[in-house]
Amino acid sequence: MSDLNNLPELSSDYQLSKEQIQQFQEKGHIKLNQVASSDEVAVYRSIIGEKVKELNYHDKPIEERDTYGKAFT
Repeated sequence: MSDLNNLPELSSDYQLSKEQIQQFQEKGHIKLNQVASSDEVAVYRSIIGEKVKELNYHDKPIEERDTYGKAFT
């Protein structure tokens, strides 16, 4: 696991266009390209993956889960 006291900072501004803001307001989500560098993504991917495994309450194999259980793995 990465040193949680030495993580890349994710506080820089990211300019959004009026179209992106409108799309977010209409759809509730947007895709933002190049928000984080490849190095930042690599560090946080492992941390997030570990947390997902820790909080995963499913004990059945995915083939045995209902649609809802398959959707939120």
